[in-house]
Amino acid sequence: MGCLATEDSWTHEFVGNAARLLEAHIKQYSGIDDKKIYAPYCAIVQSSGTGKSKTVDEYSKIHFVISVNLRDPDAGGMDDVAHLSLR
Repeated sequence: MGCLATEDSWTHEFVGNAARLLEAHIKQYSGIDDKKIYAPYCAIVQSSGTGKSKTVDEYSKIHFVISVNLRDPDAGGMDDVAHLSLR
């Protein structure tokens, strides 16, 4: 309850260019100096409801992604919606 708009957003087409901007950002920083890269991963941190999962889901339609959500199991959140991104 209270999350209907968020749940409903997973059934609609992605709007905006956040996935393309994420790709450009990753490309910009991954090519700096391969010897300085510690590991090929990134953390995406932002307030709840800002479109992180939806953006990563859109990005994953073109690139290989392993998405991990790290938080206290008792913290609540959109766990029920996250399964919709699995293909």
